[in-house]
Amino acid sequence: SKLRSALSSLSCGSMVCELRWAATLVGSDDDDALADAVAAALRESPARAAFEENEAGVFDLVCGTIAALDVAAAQVYEDWVASVSSALAEVDEAMAVGDANRADIATAIVEALRRGGVLDWQLAVGTDVLATLDEDQDWHRARVSVAPRRHTPGSSPSPPRRSAALNIDGMHEVTFVEWPKVQRVHRDALCVVFDDDDDDDAPALAGRCQTCGREVALTFHHLIPKEVHDKYVGHLPPPAYADIRSLAGPCTRLELNTYGISVCRPCHSAIHHLAPNAVLAARYCTLDALLHHDDFARWISYARKLKLRGLVSKGRLRT
Repeated sequence: SKLRSALSSLSCGSMVCELRWAATLVGSDDDDALADAVAAALRESPARAAFEENEAGVFDLVCGTIAALDVAAAQVYEDWVASVSSALAEVDEAMAVGDANRADIATAIVEALRRGGVLDWQLAVGTDVLATLDEDQDWHRARVSVAPRRHTPGSSPSPPRRSAALNIDGMHEVTFVEWPKVQRVHRDALCVVFDDDDDDDAPALAGRCQTCGREVALTFHHLIPKEVHDKYVGHLPPPAYADIRSLAGPCTRLELNTYGISVCRPCHSAIHHLAPNAVLAARYCTLDALLHHDDFARWISYARKLKLRGLVSKGRLRT
């Protein structure tokens, strides 16, 4: 269905962040600026499919209801989804969706607003990242140390604290794991580290990363991640892979285990930050599709400028 396709394409995966209304919109003299921005972001995203089959006027009603949310300070991602879901409940009769679908639609809307610049965002405290140390411009493990503010959905937000302020300029404070140094780094220059991606156990070999092009120890990224192999074994592959596939018939486990690209550790983690494994398999199962993802293209542009002396066997950072 249109709705299911829209939700899967907008899923944020393991996004660990907090968000608030963009300061330029809530500070505008135009009372309708925020509602107009919400509508524009949803029209330009697959989230619009959630409203196409409803009666006329529902889209504008939803946009106005969301824009009216009184969220003065930053909230973590899950709280925004809960707030938008509550807003959708106010127009539930017009939309005629169940609780489960409403939560999915709310997630898609929040992601569309984040991608559309209607919501300013930053990574949450404690997020493990790779960052470059100013002193050597080399990659090292670090942790985001700007504390987000949490509260239970439905309760009154706690008073703002300085450490909870959202960095609308995109700058983050990170603390390096190897040294007690705090450094300010832009979020586009941080690579979120995931320990549950689909590395093989085979020793990494040095070579050229197929995404950033640097000579470094490599890891293997399954373009159809191992977590979803059972879905495709004995069945036809995702359309994007089928278009370039040399084989015919259903997928085999051997084929899926060997279909992938060799990438450096930072690029591998950046790929898994783009979307959940199911979405990576369905929409980003070719190298070309990955390289045309806007967020990943920005990451590659930055990563190509950096050194990788710290990467050793198995593509891990030195400790």
